[in-house]
Amino acid sequence: MGRTAEAIGFMQQLVSERPDAEVWLVYGNLHREIGDQASAIECFRKAIDLLPDSGEAYWALANLKTYRFSDQDLEAMCTMSARRGGDASIEFALGKALEDRGLYAESFAHYRRGNEQYRATIEYYAEDASAFVQRSKVTFTPAFFCATRWLGQ
Repeated sequence: MGRTAEAIGFMQQLVSERPDAEVWLVYGNLHREIGDQASAIECFRKAIDLLPDSGEAYWALANLKTYRFSDQDLEAMCTMSARRGGDASIEFALGKALEDRGLYAESFAHYRRGNEQYRATIEYYAEDASAFVQRSKVTFTPAFFCATRWLGQ
């Protein structure tokens, strides 16, 4: 809502009172939002320190686009991927880490796996979406918009 600086102040207090990985992730995302990548990285790393299996924290680092994972990070993510197998966020982070190393085939295998895992969490029915579009075309005609143009004023 445009009050990121205020939210950062609240989060700073919260991480001192309740220092857990989820709070550090939110705090890091606020820093990312204002372009403070160094602080965002520090927050995401703190989340990983508190919860080493946090696929979400690794994905947050990868999503910065400029962050480069260490060999130790890569090893930890590979272990998590092999052990958990159903975490899209760790697969996306691994894809980014391997892409940065020029290992494109391996990278895209992880991106594909992450997308498959993510897709499995979404209920989507193409027929329902198509039916909705068809009903909308019937309802929202040029005549409808002319007759209701005053509604948005």
